[in-house]
Amino acid sequence: MASIGKKLLIIIILAAVAIVIGLILWLALGWLDTFLLIVWLVIGTLIIGLIIMLATWGIASKQKATDRLVMIFLLALILVLVLPYIMWGVELVLSFLGDIFAGLRSLIDGGGVNYLVLLTPVVAFLIVFVLTKYFIDIAWDKAVWVTLLTLFILFIIYYHEFI
Repeated sequence: MASIGKKLLIIIILAAVAIVIGLILWLALGWLDTFLLIVWLVIGTLIIGLIIMLATWGIASKQKATDRLVMIFLLALILVLVLPYIMWGVELVLSFLGDIFAGLRSLIDGGGVNYLVLLTPVVAFLIVFVLTKYFIDIAWDKAVWVTLLTLFILFIIYYHEFI
């Protein structure tokens, strides 16, 4: 019974946070943009959550997927809502450092290119990998496959940004 009470409390807290964020967005963006953003977040979270749940069910175990259902959908919400902004920040830092190294190389031989920014997807994989491992509490080797499937679906969802 205590486990159900904790899960219900987590769901109520997440709903309250979502309502507060929705009100702030409504005031900042207007009602239509806020509505479309919330619909996008709900659909993206459901798709990613179902993919993580099915991947955990197939790779780890059915029991692990059902036991960690709230954590799976919380992980999906974090991946849909927070991960793009974290990756934007990582890309900015890597771009800044890469420009410094490229400038130093240009001083030496006249041809420096910023390749450091290309490590951003690797950092994204590592972040999702660690989050998947600790949120779902599965073994490292199984977390790799769940992470790869999750990132593949995230790439398909965010692909419209690259067109």
